[in-house]
Order: sequence, then C-alpha cells, then structure tokens
Amino acid sequence: MTRRRAALASDEGTAERMAKGDLVDRPIHNHAGSVIGHGRRAQTQIEALAKSLPGPMLVAADRLRRDYELAVWRISDRERPVEPIVQRSRRPIEPTDLMIDAGRRIAAARQAMGDYTAPIVLAVVCDEVSLRQLSVSMRRNRQELLGTLKAGLDIVARCYGIRAAAA
Repeated sequence: MTRRRAALASDEGTAERMAKGDLVDRPIHNHAGSVIGHGRRAQTQIEALAKSLPGPMLVAADRLRRDYELAVWRISDRERPVEPIVQRSRRPIEPTDLMIDAGRRIAAARQAMGDYTAPIVLAVVCDEVSLRQLSVSMRRNRQELLGTLKAGLDIVARCYGIRAAAA
C-alpha cells in the first residue's frame, strides 16, 4: 500500500487534510431526505479544479458524473433526497429507463466532444484521474490538458442545455 493510500485509509492527519482541502464535509441524508449527520469524503478532481472552472462547467461535470454513475455503474444519486420506495433485495437485470436515458446523454456528449477531447473529460470527471496522472500517462502538458478539459466541459454544458449566467 502506498503512503497516499495509507493516509487516505487512516484517520491520521485528517485535520491537515481538511486544511489542505483533500477532504470535504457533506451532509448525510436518511431515506426521507432529512439530514441525520455529517460525513467526510475525499474531494473529487472537479472539486479540486473548482477555482479554475466557471459555474456552468462545474454543473455540467456534476451532471455528466451522475449520468455516468447511473448508466455505467448503476449507482443512483444518494445525496439527493429520495422518496421512500419498496426496495428489492436483488439488483434488476434489465436497465431502467433512467439508465438508458443517462447512457444516451453520455453518448451524445461523447460524440459532440469528439475522439480527442472525450477521453480526457471522461477520465477526469468520471474515473477520477488527476490531471497530473493523465499528463504523465499521455505525455502531455498539464496546462494543455486543462484547456482541453475546459473545452470539453463547455461542449458538455451545451449538450445538457446549461447556459452561462448573464453578467
């Protein structure tokens, strides 16, 4: 286990990680949607880049990640309050309409981004690969990848119909 993984797995250094910005507090909701406590989780790559990305790009990245989790990993959004429903003990075999729609939105965004931009955006937003790791593996400059990420998130924002707030 690497030092970083060991630090992430342990609670040692949590105050330092909070000060550094590696961990963020988030509310924990029960099935009815009311807040029952607060938890800490690791900061996502997009949250780490929030200072260098405008608001519509952050919203687009969040929606793309939710669609990816729903369509690919079949994970529903747990931070949004959910109506109490009867739950089965088994996962459904066939995909639901929500999963199919999310997959279609991902496919449309991927096609709009193209073969050059889509792998970078999906790696950073959906697979949580840092720009540093990506720059080493692709042998490209980090700033070039950041510019490509911004261009890709702008395309995703247009695909999702997210408009910039008028200044």
